[in-house]
Amino acid sequence: MQKPEIKPLTGVRAFASWWVVLFHLRGIIADLLLTPRSGLVSVLAGGNFGVDLFFVLSGFVLAYNYHDAFPVLTGRLYGRFLWQRLARIYPIHCLGLAIWGMFLVANSFLKHKQAIAGNFSGKALVAQIFLVQAWSIPDVFSWNYPAWSISMEWMAYLGFPFLIRYIIRRRSSIAIPAIAVCVLGLGAPFLMNLPAEHFVRIISEFASGCLLYMLFARGFGQRFLSSWVAPISFLVAVGFGYRIGHFVMPVFIVLIYALLFDRGAAAAVFGSGWCMYGGRVSYSLYMVHAPVISACHYLLPINRFLDSPDAVKMAVFGAYVAAIAISGVLAYHYVELPCRRQMLRGNWLGQRTRRPAAREACS
Repeated sequence: MQKPEIKPLTGVRAFASWWVVLFHLRGIIADLLLTPRSGLVSVLAGGNFGVDLFFVLSGFVLAYNYHDAFPVLTGRLYGRFLWQRLARIYPIHCLGLAIWGMFLVANSFLKHKQAIAGNFSGKALVAQIFLVQAWSIPDVFSWNYPAWSISMEWMAYLGFPFLIRYIIRRRSSIAIPAIAVCVLGLGAPFLMNLPAEHFVRIISEFASGCLLYMLFARGFGQRFLSSWVAPISFLVAVGFGYRIGHFVMPVFIVLIYALLFDRGAAAAVFGSGWCMYGGRVSYSLYMVHAPVISACHYLLPINRFLDSPDAVKMAVFGAYVAAIAISGVLAYHYVELPCRRQMLRGNWLGQRTRRPAAREACS
């Protein structure tokens, strides 16, 4: 049965993706537009936690859409699920690698070569192709560095059917998932300074999202959850995320759960048409923004404009943002959507895959 799309959850993805993008642009913003003591600097410095918001969202959305997909766990059902998820993430992942490859080749022929930090070895490329580049301790960024999170997401997909079949589908009192969410949300941040912190992040945050579905399915909080909870949680996450570090995780859990009931100003904003569209293109934007930023660095090097008038600085920054936004939109419409549809249409496991709107928009 097709599940209705929860609009604010789709829209909040737009915020999460742009928060990460601005985190990677924070040096440029500080050089061109802000003083080092500006409060906005700390807001941007917390943008790396946009990935954590994605992890919690992903766990909830998958549990919401697939909680009844595994009455029994067979190889066919397991393979079909993984193919659906691969169709969702892999085409744009390949595009990101291709853009980096073209940029590296072009850079090798340029007279004034740009220094590009990162591991661009053949071994690292193979790991990227098989989505295992972040499965090491410590994790090492390589090639399209934002794709480390997709590598961890793929690991979560591999375990998700077992989580659904043997834990989420079990009948239990509402206290069990509530306590589990509290333990994960408040306990996991204490472990996120370990060398294996990226494993702690994906396991705890993805599992928390799945457990939120258990609470949502039982109607927990529907009557007493105030419409102010979501906007307050959002402001705390954005304003204090950098200061509280990984303890922003329980704030994200509260934010997402509050948005589920589609009440109040925050739900109205994130459920608006612009945010919904931004949420749909968010994955493409997230996956192509790093090579686009590097290309912009070459075409519009920031050090040329440090002494320019403010209007020029604003125009340069606007060019960076426009290039990222346009690249994300083009990647979504001309790569992500058509490739995903083609992969699902030609399901290698024999049966055509249904493509519910909720799964496509939210997942």
